[in-house]
Amino acid sequence: MLMQYITTVAELETMVTTMDTSCISVDTETTGLDPYTSQLLLVQIYDGTHVYVIDFTKIPIRALHLLKPVLEDTNIRKIGHNLVF
Repeated sequence: MLMQYITTVAELETMVTTMDTSCISVDTETTGLDPYTSQLLLVQIYDGTHVYVIDFTKIPIRALHLLKPVLEDTNIRKIGHNLVF
């Protein structure tokens, strides 16, 4: 298993276009337990080969939209933890 720490928008864009999207596992880390008031810190995505740790303390939160095609694609099986965030 390979790990990639994503700290720039360019790295995030590359990750989205190169990752294996047949099945992914997704987890989030936040500043608290309330999805309406807590801030997103990290998103971890595992594609069966790579663990991508996306650091939203270094990447602007507005870049989260780059994950939308992967997270909303109904052809990609997703296993998630804490996905309400």
